[in-house]
This record gives sequence, structure tokens and C-alpha cells, in this order.
Amino acid sequence: MKFNISCNSILAPMRILQDQLDKLDINYLKHEEGYVEIAGNLPSDMRPQLDDKLSRYSVAIIEDEKECLVQRVKNILFEVVNTNKHQVQTLSCYLTDRLGFSYGYISGLFASHTFCSIEQYTIMLRVERAKRMIIEDELSLKQISDALSYSSLGHFSKQFKKSTGITLSDFRKIILRRKNGNY
Repeated sequence: MKFNISCNSILAPMRILQDQLDKLDINYLKHEEGYVEIAGNLPSDMRPQLDDKLSRYSVAIIEDEKECLVQRVKNILFEVVNTNKHQVQTLSCYLTDRLGFSYGYISGLFASHTFCSIEQYTIMLRVERAKRMIIEDELSLKQISDALSYSSLGHFSKQFKKSTGITLSDFRKIILRRKNGNY
């Protein structure tokens, strides 16, 4: 039995899943992109226990192969945005190489399940990472733009404003006011 887990970040939920499988004495193989394969069949009485334990952490099991693939894409995109791993090739080639499917198939499946394109999802992840970086206040906006692999600060600024409705500098001002206690 193969299944994937549904979550926004893959690291902590994967550890939770492994801990729960270990506690239930279930043998498994861990694969990349957050997918786990149970060695043999999962006893029917174990599945409700596992679901219950995982639900306490807002982690869900995904068994449908197409939904698993979509979750794997999300996990890879999260990894790419947070580590800048794919910079030597285009994102479409990187996904194709990692997943073993054509980009047309991956992007069509992703859009049909998430109602947004891979590009839109990646932009959303980049904007969320930019917000975290601005909140941490360690880098200039240009440094953040470069860290997120934007071609220019202007391009980054336009995508940020389009996604959030406010400019980068206004967002930074709001954060600084909150840090200083001036709501």
C-alpha cells in the first residue's frame, strides 16, 4: 500500500508519520517527496488508529495516485522555493526529471486538482517566503528578491503587490510598526 501525506510543510509531518507508524509497529519504506509505502498490507484495524493519531497533528493520508502526485508536486515546489534547488534548469524540466511524467501531464493534473497553475502556486509560495524573510528583517528587499530567484526587484515587487494587494515597502512598514508596538 502506497500513500502520501497532506500538509503544507513536509518535514515535521513526515517525522510525525514515521513516529506513529513506529509506535503502531507498522513496517514502511520512506520515499522522497513525502511518500511512504507500507511493507505488506496495513491491517484493517490499524488504519482508523493511524488516521486518528495523524489527525491530531492535522496530517491526512492520501491514497489516490493522482492526488499523491499533486501532493508530491506541492512538496517539490515547497522544497524548490525554500532551497533554490532547481536553479540549473527550468522548473518544468526539474519536475519532469523528479517525477518521471511529462510536464503537460503534471501541470494539467495539478491545475485540475488545485484550481491554479504550477506557476501560480509557485508564486504564492515565493510570496509567503518573502513575507517570512521580511518579518525576520535580516535582508534588504533586493537580497530577498535575489534569494527567491527573481530576475529583478521590480518583477518581485509587481508579483508581491499582485498577490497581496500591498507593496513590499508597505508590508515592511506594517511589520516594523507591529514590532515596535505601533498597530
